[in-house]
Amino acid sequence: MRPVTRGMILAAALVIGAVLSPYLAPPAQAGAPSDGVSISSFTVSPAGTGARTETETVLVGLNLTLRNSGQNDANITVSIKEKGRTLLARNVTIASNSTYNLSLDWPLQGIGDHAAVATISGDNISAPATIQATCNVRLLPLVEHPSPWYTIPCVLLFIIVPSVAIWLFIRRMRGGEWLDKTGNRSSGRDDKK
Repeated sequence: MRPVTRGMILAAALVIGAVLSPYLAPPAQAGAPSDGVSISSFTVSPAGTGARTETETVLVGLNLTLRNSGQNDANITVSIKEKGRTLLARNVTIASNSTYNLSLDWPLQGIGDHAAVATISGDNISAPATIQATCNVRLLPLVEHPSPWYTIPCVLLFIIVPSVAIWLFIRRMRGGEWLDKTGNRSSGRDDKK
């Protein structure tokens, strides 16, 4: 192989390697700090929920776990926000080589995705110091929550109305002969005999 061809192949391999390197690198893991306080996990329970109306408020739980892998106790500030609104702001002390768990109710209003962001600051913070959790609120179908105002008209429409129609049909016809409105004489439909 000629030296020019080898050089072109080597250059092409370097370009391809540079382009693919971000995809081949191992992903960063939350909860694997080097030394200090970090967020181990931040979850929503349940991750999805339903509402009967677009304005109904539903409650879900937020669960935050912090880990202090350092050799000293750490004083930190924990804040959880949703769209700039503060859901929680608390100062906590976490002993060395221990975890701290925190749970709170999160009221959600409106259909779609909702995001809460947890942030820690203070002594000996290591990555990750900020993490996001999301919850999807969907609109429940009408059949999951029937009301009497929906059920009663259906019963009238599908049971009572056909029953009355059949009863009236049978009442108007006696012995194969159509009767007039009084029920005494033939209505002139002799073709039924």
